[in-house]
Amino acid sequence: MAPVIATQSSILEGHLIKISTNFTNNHKIPPVTGDSQTQGNIFRAGSKCALLNTMEDAQYKFTPVQTKIYTGTKWTPLTENEILLQMDELECNNSDSNLLQNVTVLSWDVSCQEEFRPGFYNEILAVVRRILPDFCCFQNAQHDFRAWVKNCETVREHYYLSNSNLDYIDFESDAHNGLLTLSRWPSEFVEYPFIDTQVGGYLLACQTVINGIPVVAANSKHQILGRGMTIKYANDILSAHGNVIWLGNFGSEPNDSEEDMPRITSTELDTSVRDMISSYQDMEEIAEVKHSDKDKMLVRSDKMKPAHYFTLDIESSENRPGVVGVIQLK
Repeated sequence: MAPVIATQSSILEGHLIKISTNFTNNHKIPPVTGDSQTQGNIFRAGSKCALLNTMEDAQYKFTPVQTKIYTGTKWTPLTENEILLQMDELECNNSDSNLLQNVTVLSWDVSCQEEFRPGFYNEILAVVRRILPDFCCFQNAQHDFRAWVKNCETVREHYYLSNSNLDYIDFESDAHNGLLTLSRWPSEFVEYPFIDTQVGGYLLACQTVINGIPVVAANSKHQILGRGMTIKYANDILSAHGNVIWLGNFGSEPNDSEEDMPRITSTELDTSVRDMISSYQDMEEIAEVKHSDKDKMLVRSDKMKPAHYFTLDIESSENRPGVVGVIQLK
């Protein structure tokens, strides 16, 4: 199932966004056939996807996260070999005539007061349906949002889903991230906890291959207090990888309930933090209007170049807007 090129014009609350994006119009998750154990081992030994193993060789503690797909009646976890076989199928079908030209990414902090959640969640999923991003990275994705996502027909038909174990997450604490990533490409997911940072949280890395290029789409959330430590930790993890798209909330404010913590009103990244991520292209810099240092889209690759960046202002104005980026593949 080779990707085909389509041009989509979407009007999002008065903003005309012309997104040239590539996707399979009737994309279905391909079934796994044959002896997956044998084929997967052969594939891993000889393919570019073997580079994905480098994350497991890192010095940082990590936890593999289940990749799930919808199989018609339920969300089903894939084995590593099944994921690799699906990557192999796409890679074998690649040719100069059907290579992807652009990657579209969506990042959204979906925290919301409970009474506004149904409307807000519907608006978010409407955006997903309209532009079909290659990667959707959500922060503060609580249990009810994940259920909403899993029940969405578009998500069921088009996406691989990171299935984190949420039992250990305290959603009343600033230490949680509640990260959720959707990928239109066969992907492996890995969590890296921010240990020894005094803040907590983690990085959710999505590993896949596009046009034969190993790509890591990283999703993270960083509190204003202590974010220098967690951003450095995440950057150190990602520094070993050549093609990285890093999305997330880089300026989460402390809980008002924590009265003993100092109030920090500025979300601007200080010089030391900016120096840490200076090897990345900041997609916000290509936008005519600056959004904020809270929601970042960073790209580091000699094979990818930021092309467009948009803020999505939707009807639930009391909630944070999402951001969309279009990345050109060279």
